[in-house]
Order: sequence, then structure tokens, then C-alpha cells
Amino acid sequence: MSGFDISDAGVKGTSLDDLMDAARTSSPVSIEGLAAQSRLADRGVALLEKLRDHLFTLDSKTKRTQAVTKVMKDDASVFALASAWKTRNGDVEGLIAEILNHQGAAVPARKLLAVVKRRHSSMERDAARRIQQRTLDEGDESFKRLARSLGLPPGIECPAGYDISRNGIDLLTFDREGNEIRKPVALAPIVIAKRTCDVTDGTMQLEVAWHTRDSWRKEMVAKDKVKDSRSLVKLSRLDAPVDSTNSAEVVRFLSAFEQANIERLPEESVTWRLGWQSASCKEGFMLPERPHQPHGALRLSLSLRPNYDQYANGFRKKGSFQGWKEIIEKHVLHRPIPLLMLYASLASPLLHVLRNPGFILDVSGETSGGKSSALRVGASVWGLPDDMDDGIIKTWELTDTAMERMAGFFNSLPFFLDDTKHAVRDRAKIARAMYALPSGRGKSRGSIDGVREEQTWRLITLSTGEAAITSFSEDAGARARCICLRGAPFGEQTEANAWATREVRRGLMENYGHLGPILVGMLAESQNALGVKRLYLQHEAYYRGLATDAVSGRLGEHMAVLATAADLAHDQLGLSPARCDALGMAWNACLRGGKEADRPRSAVSDLFGFAVANEHDFWGRHKGNPSRGWNGTWRNDDDWEYIAFLKDVVIGQLKSWGYDHAGVIDSWRRRGWLMGDGKSTMIQVRMGPSGSRPRCIAIKREVLEGADEG
Repeated sequence: MSGFDISDAGVKGTSLDDLMDAARTSSPVSIEGLAAQSRLADRGVALLEKLRDHLFTLDSKTKRTQAVTKVMKDDASVFALASAWKTRNGDVEGLIAEILNHQGAAVPARKLLAVVKRRHSSMERDAARRIQQRTLDEGDESFKRLARSLGLPPGIECPAGYDISRNGIDLLTFDREGNEIRKPVALAPIVIAKRTCDVTDGTMQLEVAWHTRDSWRKEMVAKDKVKDSRSLVKLSRLDAPVDSTNSAEVVRFLSAFEQANIERLPEESVTWRLGWQSASCKEGFMLPERPHQPHGALRLSLSLRPNYDQYANGFRKKGSFQGWKEIIEKHVLHRPIPLLMLYASLASPLLHVLRNPGFILDVSGETSGGKSSALRVGASVWGLPDDMDDGIIKTWELTDTAMERMAGFFNSLPFFLDDTKHAVRDRAKIARAMYALPSGRGKSRGSIDGVREEQTWRLITLSTGEAAITSFSEDAGARARCICLRGAPFGEQTEANAWATREVRRGLMENYGHLGPILVGMLAESQNALGVKRLYLQHEAYYRGLATDAVSGRLGEHMAVLATAADLAHDQLGLSPARCDALGMAWNACLRGGKEADRPRSAVSDLFGFAVANEHDFWGRHKGNPSRGWNGTWRNDDDWEYIAFLKDVVIGQLKSWGYDHAGVIDSWRRRGWLMGDGKSTMIQVRMGPSGSRPRCIAIKREVLEGADEG
């Protein structure tokens, strides 16, 4: 076979090496690729014709075997024959059949055909792969343009097996020839743009983005909702390209997208609620407009839960601090109740710093006395002082659940609740709130997934109403959580005071939301927080020394917080000195609250007043038989030792005054205030002209006369 070579196979033009490179590197469906394959097929057929003719010139089996074997071992020859097998299969089979007739060539010719077929299959697979890759590369370029328009970071990839373009998302597969098969997933592109982790509970959210017309729309969605087709379909209400027919496929795509880009997607630390972001306050204070964080703190942003924007939008600024300050200095600094509302509002973030419990500052009085305007003064410290639209003032119409959710969201910010008359038909709701809001913890509630996370907070509640909030509860402990102010915040109902109230409302609607952020910006620095703690301890020691009982002692802790806020407002935050003794008024309210908190003693005082007002209805001080019957026995001399009341009279009066009669009577017994052996609450006493001896509740004289003194 000397001198036989494929290069001499009779087809002129591009070199064999060039044709092979073109066939290997060009797209099999491109003009260049198809031309190279055609030329190679011609070379392959020419090679077999040359080999057939050459075999006639050989004179031995061995030489013929060697000639065919040499072609089989030559890679270029096999490549050309495989190309010919694809497009000129009949010519190849005919020439191989002729070669098989030569002695010594049959066996190597069959082997040569098998090798050619295997190479052809390998070349087909390679061609299909290159067709797929070209399709995917074109898709990648289209996706990269989309990613840039969305602002995704460089390197974001389309997950394998998918094609994303402005026309939507397709799932790609290929047949054996490399022809693509497209299955639509979504009619518009939808991807994950960002991952977030909530520092308050560790939950993950994904920012889902989709293309609508000429723009991108984004929505933060809990990760478990993105992974659930029934939940994801709800995005259709926001015009996302997902519905009940494709939601499962979109879920699979988004999961693949996140997994393919887990190291490249932006990831942020977020919080869903306002206020201090850790028990130590080291992570700073979150407000909707911006966080106030110390240097080195974990960078946080606010990621609101669905529908919570209605609670957050009111915490914003308007006007100027100077404009707000002028209103306060003109109309508030000489009025104790509005000024105390300002102090309490400013003091709420101090509770986390001081690790103090929450409490309620309540203002009660007649309608049109300026209570709501005083509440607006407090609300203006943080945001829009209104109960309409986005205002941060709410009413007592809120349900228990809504109240807990809002308190959990406000976290460290004050809670403004206007007019208890909105809940007068549900007095128990106010009683529950008097415990829940200062306690800082909501109820544990069940859910489909188990027990929902308990809401927690640490804040001051500012409330108004015609009746003192403590009148809605018999719980003595509630009085230790409430500072109750009484009176008209802006003074008597005169034309001058009415004008001042109107001017305060108008002015505060144009200037608000400045003082609070200034305070938390200062507190975010740890050295300032330490100074606040020292200041509080001084005030706490002062009020502890003034306390007259356990309740006023506890209220004294709340007073120390208010006094600390007052010092900060006037000494460090730019307010002029107060022109009234607002803290003195509040402390008097605390002392009064301490006395009222002792319900058993208060009940004795009320019952003694009833006896004095109706003394002629008691046997011993009677002037004839009373028309309504006897109330009890009371000796008519200076040495009387007790007043004995009929049991039904005591129970009836205590009920009418709102006391827990069973608890009060038992407390009298335990304190030793009743006549008898200390085991029973009643003794027998003589009553009436018949000399009957009914069992009565007999209260000792020293207890009755000392009740008002506390």
C-alpha cells in the first residue's frame, strides 16, 4: 500500500486538517459546519473508492489485510468515513460490500465498518452537545441582559436545563439529534433577587422579582411560601406570572435558581419590627426612615411583614424640629398634663436601656377637655399625631389580637390609645390590656404549624378616657402599672384655652417626628446609655425615699423613668426648662394610686362613709324602724368598738361600687380587721326591738377611722 494516503483521495480544496477542525468546532447546523461535513463525506467516499481500486493491485491476502487495517487505524480516515456514513450511507455500504469480495480483506473490512459506525455515533453525540451548548449560550446571554436590567450582581446564572428571556421561562430538553424541546414554565421571567434573614426569629425571606410590561416588580415572600405552590400562586394578585396551572413548575424553577446562585445572591440581615433590636440594645434602634446603629453593629434593614406598613408609615418626619419646638414652648411647657405626655412618649425607648417594665400613663376627664390634644403632643415626638390615615394614634376599638400585634411591632416605641369609651361595652378588654401591655408579653396562640411565636415588647402606653383606666378593673395590681392623671390638660374651657388647643393641633400636624429620633441616635452610643442609667438610679433612689406603700414604691420606678426623660429633654435635647411642676403632679397621682390600689382598705373607707350617711338605719342610732330595714348595729356612744353590718348589706354595697366582695371580705378577715376569732367573718349581734341576733360582719372602730389615713 506504499504511496496510498487519504490526502490523495481525489477531492481538491481545503486541507483535511482544516476540514476536521471546522467540523469539530463549528455548529453542526451552521453553514461552515455543514460545508465541512459535506467535504469530509466526499473525502470519505473517495477514500473507499481508492482503497477498492488499490486492492486489485495487491497479490496476497496479507497485503490486502494490511491495506484495510491501515485505513482503520488512521484517525483522519475514520473521521472522514464517519462523515460519509452520515450523509452518503448508501455509497459507503456499496463500496464496503465490494471490498468484502477481496480475499484477506473481508474480516478487516467488517471491523472497519464497525469502527466507522462507532465514530459516527460519537460524532453525533458531540454534535448534539454543541447544538445544546449553543442554544444554552444564546439563552445565557439573554438572561445576562435581563439580570443586568434587574440589578443582579455579576455571575448570577440561569439554572441548568432552563432558558430565561423576556418572553418567559422554558424548561429545555434535547432529542438524540440535539434538537431542542421547550416546555413553557412561565409566560414572563420570574427570579429570586435577594435573600434575607430576620435577626428577631431567624426566618428566611426571598425577594421574588418578575417582569411586567416594561419594568420589574419585587415582593418579599417568606421562604416557606416560595417553596409551596398553593402559597406562591397568591402572587398572581400582584400580576406575577404564576397560576394554578404552572405554580408547581415555577416552585421547582425558583428552587433551582436559588440553589444555583446560593453563593452569589445578595443576603441581608433584616428585622420585621421597630425599636431596639437586641436585649442589650447593641444592634441599634430601628425606625422606618432609617436605623440608628452604633459603629460595628450588624447592618440591619427593615423588612415589614404583610400589611404592617399601615402601622409603620406614621413614624416619619414633617416640618422642622424648630417649628415643633416653638409650639411646645408656647403651649405645653407650662401645662403639666401635655408635658407629662411628652415625657412619657420620649421615655418609652429608655425602658430597654434600663431593663424596666412598661407602664400606662392615663389621662381622664370630661369630654372636650383637651385629652386627645395632649395625646397628640406625645405622639408628635415620633410621628404623625393623628388617629386617621397613617397616624400613630389608635383607638381602644382595637381587638386584643390587633393590640398585641401592634405592641409587638412597636416593640420599644410608645403605644398611643385614645378614648376608652370606644371599648366601654367590653370593659374586660381594657382590664386585660392593663395587664398585657405593661407585662410586655402576648398570649400563646395555636396555628396550623403549631404554637405561634409569642409577641414581646417593652413600651409605655399613653391612654385617654372620660373615666380613669383603673376604673375598668378591680385588680389592685393594675394600679401599680398605671399613673392616672385627672383633669383638663389645657385648663378650664375658656376661649383662650380652646384657641390654644386648636393651635397645638394645627401646629403639630405640620411639625412632628423630630425629637424621638434625636434621642435614640444619642442612646445608640453605649457611653450615652451608661449616663442615662446613672441618671435614672439617682431619680429612682429619690422616689423610693418618698414612697408611702408598696404600690407607690413600684410607681416610683415609673416616675424615675419619666424624670430621666425630662432631664434628657431639657438638658440634652434642646427643650427650654419646664414652667410647671409636671413631675410633682404625676407623683401626687402615684400616691393617690397607692391608696386606691389597696382595695380592701378603700372598701372599708367607702363602707364607713355609707354608715355615716345612713346612721339612723343602724340599731343603736335609730329613730324608729327604718322603712328599708336595718343595715346593722352601731352603738350610740363615744365608746363604740365596731359597726356590725348585715352580710347582704355589705355584699350589695361592695358590688354596687365595683369591688370583688368575696376577696375584700376575706382580706379583712386575714388582716384581723373583723371582730371575732379570726376564723369566721361574722359574729352574732343584737338588732331590733325583738332582740333578734343575726350574724353580721363587724368591722373594728380603729380600722374604720384609719381607712382614709392609709
